[in-house]
Amino acid sequence: MKKLFLFLLMAFAAIVPTEVRAQIIEPVKWTIAIEDLNDNEFDLVATATIDPQYHIYSTKMPDLAPLPTVFDIQTSEFFEAVGEARDLTDVPLYYDDIFETEYKQFAGSADLP
Repeated sequence: MKKLFLFLLMAFAAIVPTEVRAQIIEPVKWTIAIEDLNDNEFDLVATATIDPQYHIYSTKMPDLAPLPTVFDIQTSEFFEAVGEARDLTDVPLYYDDIFETEYKQFAGSADLP
């Protein structure tokens, strides 16, 4: 009887939802600014603040490299996207031994290559 009770107790504990708490990590925080170019054109400027020990890749990457940072601009009847995303900050090229290529990455700490 004790084994049956123990089995039922363990089965009940396995199916009852338990509260799981996990830390939500957001190592990159974005701010968006709109700059007027003329009466009907604007630049959308996204600025990333990157936590130490994290990095993001350039919007333009070589073919055999990690995936680039991508911005998905949803158009509407009031506006359309003209042109492509581009990096405004100039950083040195990083050589990756795994991909055997150079590319730009933006880091939150000078400790990262």
